[in-house]
Amino acid sequence: PTLEELRSSPATAELVTYLRIPHRPPALAQHFLNAREPRRALWIIRIAVQGGYSFSPKFYGRISEKLADMHKWRLIPGLTDVAREDLGYTTTGLLNWRLQALMESQHHFPLQDVLDLYAREHVRVSRLTYHLLIAMHLRNHDLTTALAVVRAMESAGLTVSPRTWAVIL
Repeated sequence: PTLEELRSSPATAELVTYLRIPHRPPALAQHFLNAREPRRALWIIRIAVQGGYSFSPKFYGRISEKLADMHKWRLIPGLTDVAREDLGYTTTGLLNWRLQALMESQHHFPLQDVLDLYAREHVRVSRLTYHLLIAMHLRNHDLTTALAVVRAMESAGLTVSPRTWAVIL
């Protein structure tokens, strides 16, 4: 149900009021995650945002991490969409969660598409972003592109670290 449907129903109008109380939406979303009900947690987050509640970027990062721990990769892109809508911007961390979720869901993207996305969103490409791209292309058995990502990482001023070698290995 949408926020308007909830408001119009006497049985659920109290939920909308409850979701306006500070600290209640994050606690309720966390409760559903702890109860292994991630879709309900995301529904609460969406309804709270539609009702005017705003979550912090750190909250979205913690929820993404919890979804990853539960191997609910397919839910993370939707969460990052809600975060973008709620915050009015996105962060490197949220885009990295989205990229990792897409990789885990067998979606592979060219380096330039990812770099363009980060540029469009005005966020910095991090070492983790490059590591995710390297892992993505290696999983796709594309060594040539994985090495091109390493070169792009070095061109961006990020040196190859032991962690980079661990990703490659």
